[in-house]
Amino acid sequence: MYLSLNNRVKDFAELGKILQSENGQKTLEKEVLHQYQLNPWFIPPFIWNALEAIGKMLNERDLQRLYAFYSNKKELIFEQNCNVAVISAGNIPLAGFHDFFSVLFSGNRYVGKLSSQDHILLPALANILIGIAPEYKNKITFAEKLSSFDKIIATGSNNSARYFDYYFGKYPHILRRNRNSIAVLSGNETDEELALLCQDIFLYFGLGCRSISKIFIPENYNFRPLIEAIGKNGSIIADHHVYLNNLDYQKTIHLMNQQPFLDAGCVMLMESEFFSSPISILFYQYYHSLEEINNLIESSKEEIQCVVSNLKGVRNSVNLGKAQIPSLFDYADGMDTIEFLCTKL
Repeated sequence: MYLSLNNRVKDFAELGKILQSENGQKTLEKEVLHQYQLNPWFIPPFIWNALEAIGKMLNERDLQRLYAFYSNKKELIFEQNCNVAVISAGNIPLAGFHDFFSVLFSGNRYVGKLSSQDHILLPALANILIGIAPEYKNKITFAEKLSSFDKIIATGSNNSARYFDYYFGKYPHILRRNRNSIAVLSGNETDEELALLCQDIFLYFGLGCRSISKIFIPENYNFRPLIEAIGKNGSIIADHHVYLNNLDYQKTIHLMNQQPFLDAGCVMLMESEFFSSPISILFYQYYHSLEEINNLIESSKEEIQCVVSNLKGVRNSVNLGKAQIPSLFDYADGMDTIEFLCTKL
């Protein structure tokens, strides 16, 4: 059977349904446990959360919207059958899924080099997809070394991005670097809204590019409701020994160096102008007006992945609790992956 674009919409919609079904979850239990055993940062609740988010992302309505949007762009070429190399990050479970989806959706062949920290889960999803339509077997390859490809997508740290640029800059490419996500608070958030913010902060131990690493707060902000919310909602990370080792280390260093911080139990709150915070630390910065915030976001857009806020005046933001639930249209670093993949060589 020819894997037409319409076929792919149906196939990925079916994958989404399977990931949200009880049978699908039973199918993946072994892989989830195996991945956790290999990488203690990938605790099962976080892996299941990532799988659930992908399942919801692959809903037929949004897949049809994606189909309609790109099929109307006459300058794009589907079915190029390019070999697309994808180097995936391993900071959170299934960080490379959207690239995997985009390569196959665009009619190309996926050649993936997975992180040693996350090399169990995506092949498991690929096997489910092949079970839906065996034709994908000839479209998917997982490789230790990349040798022959037409385009490349690589995600890594700022240091690895320099390496990527040196070795892969001559190919059509998307090369991604470190980014962080921020929240803009009013100081009037409800307990429910602060609980949602805690999800944005603590999910995946704050290791994802969509994890909130810094909050912007108004002058005279009252920290008490936030600290209480952290105490109520931080138990999933507070019991993790590797995370606690990081927390103890940071507290010791800052106490020895007499660097001020607020102790919120399972996280330290520190004032800083930087976006990227160490594990177990949440940065904060005061703001005077939303105009100031919007100007800062615009001037720092190369460093920011996602902005969350329930304030209507914050441009290009999503609501609290939505940072870790990207849609099919939320491209990493704002780069349209499918358009890149469908652009003529």
